Amino acid sequence: IAKFAHCVNVELLLDLVSNLRTILRDPAALSTPAALHCVHALLRLLSGHGAALAVDMRDVQQRLYSLLAEQALLADTRLLATALDCLDHLCRQRSALLAPRIASFFCRLVDAAATLPHAHAVALLAAASRLLVACPRVTALLDGTDRAGPPLAPARADEREDVDSPRAINSTAWQLALLHRHYHPVVAQLAKRLAAAEPLPPALGRSTPLRLMATYSDASGAFNPPPQPPSKRRRAADAAKRAASSSGGGELHESIEAAVARAGGGEASSALDFAVLLR
Repeated sequence: IAKFAHCVNVELLLDLVSNLRTILRDPAALSTPAALHCVHALLRLLSGHGAALAVDMRDVQQRLYSLLAEQALLADTRLLATALDCLDHLCRQRSALLAPRIASFFCRLVDAAATLPHAHAVALLAAASRLLVACPRVTALLDGTDRAGPPLAPARADEREDVDSPRAINSTAWQLALLHRHYHPVVAQLAKRLAAAEPLPPALGRSTPLRLMATYSDASGAFNPPPQPPSKRRRAADAAKRAASSSGGGELHESIEAAVARAGGGEASSALDFAVLLR
């Protein structure tokens, strides 16, 4: 249905949307992949010629938000690409976007990016950047200054799973500070751009989530971009540091051995003050 959504007759659109939403409301009726494809079909149907219909899609977006927390979906490349495509179609309906809802999606994406492999993290951060463009009010999450007011109480389970909860937009995207120091340079660069509310590089902005994950995947054993060897100056500086460290360590070892020998030679009752040797 998602593939041929543009071919669906407008007269049948409302009936089809109603039936798909009825199936989606039962959490036990569908597996995770089937529920995701159901959400994808609904968003594709309503992002084309169905965009003119005044339909409240809160329940569909709530289900997508819940699916983005499931490890079975996050670990599967194709399922994750489908979920991020759902968010892309969601961003096209800008008039219906609510800031607390988009902030919840944003926080869930950067949360997942901090724990998933780097190829998935690149696609997740690119999707998070598109959310910022679609709803500029979400940039409040990037403000690291202290906010006035009493601290929030710990979130209840139902609040954490509520896509309309105001807690997300009143929080801070602290995960980006961790991603600044990511081992993969593209992930670190995207996190810095995202924290500064800068747009994506053109090459990443034009790519689909599936293509991004395929480009930066290490499934073949290769690392993209390939790591650069250190410069001659850096190697010389590292060698000098190792030489200085080894010589200093030898002198400390000799001093400790001498102190132990003195203690064993009749001064066993006196305490060994190793802090003196480290000064």
